[in-house]
Amino acid sequence: MREMIKVLVLTDGRAFTDRYVNTLLSKGHDVYVQVAPGVTQTTRGTTKVIDLFNTADIQQALEDVSFVAIIGEPIRSYTALTQVRKQDRQQLVYDNLAQAISQSHVQHVLVMQSKPVKRLKEIFETYHIPVTYELRHKNYLQQGRNVLSQVSRDIHTVRSVQSLTIPEGITMEGALSFYGRFLRTLNGRLINGVYDGENFTILLAPFNIPLIRMRHAQQSNRMNRVVMNITGGLMVGASMRQPRFEIRRCPQDATQCLIGLHDFVPRLPWGVYKHTQAPIHVVVSYLFGKYWERFQQ
Repeated sequence: MREMIKVLVLTDGRAFTDRYVNTLLSKGHDVYVQVAPGVTQTTRGTTKVIDLFNTADIQQALEDVSFVAIIGEPIRSYTALTQVRKQDRQQLVYDNLAQAISQSHVQHVLVMQSKPVKRLKEIFETYHIPVTYELRHKNYLQQGRNVLSQVSRDIHTVRSVQSLTIPEGITMEGALSFYGRFLRTLNGRLINGVYDGENFTILLAPFNIPLIRMRHAQQSNRMNRVVMNITGGLMVGASMRQPRFEIRRCPQDATQCLIGLHDFVPRLPWGVYKHTQAPIHVVVSYLFGKYWERFQQ
């Protein structure tokens, strides 16, 4: 890092970030510090708003970046309601990062943590990304003020991600098609899922009322990661960002997959949604995982 380069710093807010950014700036580097939407940072680096739960957002941010530094675990979700286990947040964010970095001009990644995160290492090795790991004492990383603070939040946004097992040989587009069949097994066939190769619609079956409409996003990969932009429907409210649904296969495990709902805003009143429909998201994803077990027996 002798010549001036463009550096992107990803951080969970640990105070060490400020000292590290100052060191980079003193060497003449062009330093950007990632923050999630609605979050601000206090270092002297240039603020860069990047949603780490959105691969397309990361890919755009990595243009002309040569070096990426990861401090701590930048995997927090700032949505109003987050239904994601820590290990699934790790899987999703680190896979997004690894996929975007592998398609960029980033030459090296530096990871500074108080203890190594096994999942990060596994995922980055799967993508053959050159990484240097530096272990720093927890007190050293945290000494001082947190450099991140949330200043705003999209009202009533939801993120819900669950892991499940889908047999090898099934494409993620195939899994999406199966999801439509699976929905027809619920609620006495009141709900139907229809996929035509480009659009997926969840219908209230007796009246053919579209509850949720979705369409393949530009970055959708029908083999390994289907991303569907949510475009409307009776259950969908107005969102500040593009709501989306995805099913992806985890690259380091041939059968492990994630099913996720991101930046979704319900049309139901928030209190009603939070105590009725929100728990149903988790239950439906769990039942979809059980649905696949019949194919593995």
